[in-house]
Amino acid sequence: MRQKYVHALLRSIPKSILYIESEYSTDITNEIKMDYIQEKIKTTLEHLRSCLDYLAHDIYDLCIEPTHGKTSKPIYFPYGKTPNDFNSSLGRNSFGDLKLLNYDIYNALESIQPFRSGSNWLIDLCEQTNQIKHNGFLNQETKNHVDVENGRIKLSGNKNRIVFDNCTVNGKKVNHLEFDHDILVSSDEANKAGLEINTWTSFHFSDIDIIKVLKDSFGNVSNLQKSIYSKLQS
Repeated sequence: MRQKYVHALLRSIPKSILYIESEYSTDITNEIKMDYIQEKIKTTLEHLRSCLDYLAHDIYDLCIEPTHGKTSKPIYFPYGKTPNDFNSSLGRNSFGDLKLLNYDIYNALESIQPFRSGSNWLIDLCEQTNQIKHNGFLNQETKNHVDVENGRIKLSGNKNRIVFDNCTVNGKKVNHLEFDHDILVSSDEANKAGLEINTWTSFHFSDIDIIKVLKDSFGNVSNLQKSIYSKLQS
């Protein structure tokens, strides 16, 4: 099995994510530095995708090949936004009979599809990896965010303008509190009312928060490989 290769790739990923996140929190206007960060992102995405494809090969070798023999078709990890998309992907990747041959493995694969999990991490991982591999990076966009809270309420900046006038917060008068497209305009008023203000930035390619995709994918792929290999070895 390819389990040791999966583990080796996964061991390298947390350090890469930490580096990418750390570098993005500093000045990223330097073109050479930005190119290196993007190369790190590409490598990390490809490592995660390789883990999935190694899993797919091991599933085929142990669950499908004993019944159907070797396949001449390439084997890739199956995924789909809808049940029909997922079933089509199973068929294309020689896993058409997996549900009959090993329902537990089939169920594990289906459980991480967006129509079951409610999360789009798998689609984002695979589509971003394909996009960057074949077409390069799309234009990068940074998005600023602000969260303001006082224990009971939490206000988050969004793409609208929000204004609070003549309010009482924590027993203190707030004359004017304003968000405008993710920017807290009147921070002095928020401080005066004892509100906690947190600002943060996310980094997007094609409207995808790339650091979130990397973190979500690492956690989910790590959990999936544990589940799959425990079932293959039982």
